[in-house]
Amino acid sequence: MIKHKTAAISLAIFVAITALTGCTAMSKGKTRPHRVEPIDAPKNLVFSRDRAIAYRVAGKAGTVIRDVEFSTRPLISRDVKAPAGFAIYEQSGENYIAVAHQQRGDRLIADVIAGRTYIIAPALTGHLRVSLLALCRLTIEEPRRPAADIPRICTQILCGSQPFLAGSLVDRFGSLPEGMSPSLELGGWDPIPRDLCEACTRPGGGSDDPPTISLVCPAAPAPECDGQVLFNDDFESDSVGSAPASSPAGPPPGDAVSTSGNVTVVNAASRAVRLSRSSQPAVFEGIFGSGATDTGSYCVRFVGQSGVDMREPVIMTFNAANSASAWQLVIDDNEAVLTSGGVRFILLRDFTVPRSFRFDVNLDLKRFDMFVDGTQVVSNMPFLDTSFDVPSDVRFETGRCILECFTAEYTLDDVRVTKTN
Repeated sequence: MIKHKTAAISLAIFVAITALTGCTAMSKGKTRPHRVEPIDAPKNLVFSRDRAIAYRVAGKAGTVIRDVEFSTRPLISRDVKAPAGFAIYEQSGENYIAVAHQQRGDRLIADVIAGRTYIIAPALTGHLRVSLLALCRLTIEEPRRPAADIPRICTQILCGSQPFLAGSLVDRFGSLPEGMSPSLELGGWDPIPRDLCEACTRPGGGSDDPPTISLVCPAAPAPECDGQVLFNDDFESDSVGSAPASSPAGPPPGDAVSTSGNVTVVNAASRAVRLSRSSQPAVFEGIFGSGATDTGSYCVRFVGQSGVDMREPVIMTFNAANSASAWQLVIDDNEAVLTSGGVRFILLRDFTVPRSFRFDVNLDLKRFDMFVDGTQVVSNMPFLDTSFDVPSDVRFETGRCILECFTAEYTLDDVRVTKTN
């Protein structure tokens, strides 16, 4: 197992907040900005970077305020260049929990509660995200856990020089957090982040008091697409260099693949298909087997990777038998634009590395949530076309050549669609 360099994840204890002037939140539909007040963050906050902003939302305590906008522009730096690299955390007791938000340009939008404190900060990623998620679940989500155990758990997960598997949490602390794979690797910092560990061991109000810790807790990754399988293809049974088989191996019966243009099976991290635009568009269409209806909930998942210097995007749609689309997702090398219900959301991110996408679809309400790499980026989005009836296929297509045919290449893997209820 590999030790995780603290230089790579820039571990630190967040001890100060930069008070920014002119940063306001706009409540949708209002003519004046909704007031948010910069405040100091708690000095015992266990966090990964020293760049963040804390706010208290003005208004009558407990009032829900819809669509409040927070600017990320003052936080963008050489380390975190895009607003997609930030998250919103809401104070919950002594701790801070990630809340669902949407992105519009350089702003994050969320429903907030007046009187509560929020932190806008870099999103927790990679090994740190997994370790803090385990720590939060063991200490916050288990109400029977004695408060005195929290510093001990914090110390073992965040201060150990040797990595260990999550499965050993059962022996260490009596339980494995629900939904957490026992094969995940935790701990193992080299060198040990002394400042971070001091937050786990620093006394509270008195010298004999246990430490008082405020944790920043990342959002849990989206679960796999369970339920009745309508389409599933991982391309492992296909021949490299050829087009994918028209009938994917394994269940469900009746699902099919249709392609046109330059679509071939390649060896990536595993076998995958690559769409390469040439003199004509490249199209991959996953056609569902039996079982879809015009009601209920559905899950759509795939892993995709854009080519470097991609001059034309790939377009992904989830379609119905009546040719209506629930959304349109346009992806190039550093940007994804989601169009749905008259609204466009821009996700700035490096898409030249593999990214997992997941959509949770409520056909009864004609709305959906979207996740990227397990983090929710939009919620409760209306369909692009509300006439959408029975789901029929998922489609990936490079744009059509008009005057010139610029480069467009996209690698696709693990395409799965299920009916969840």
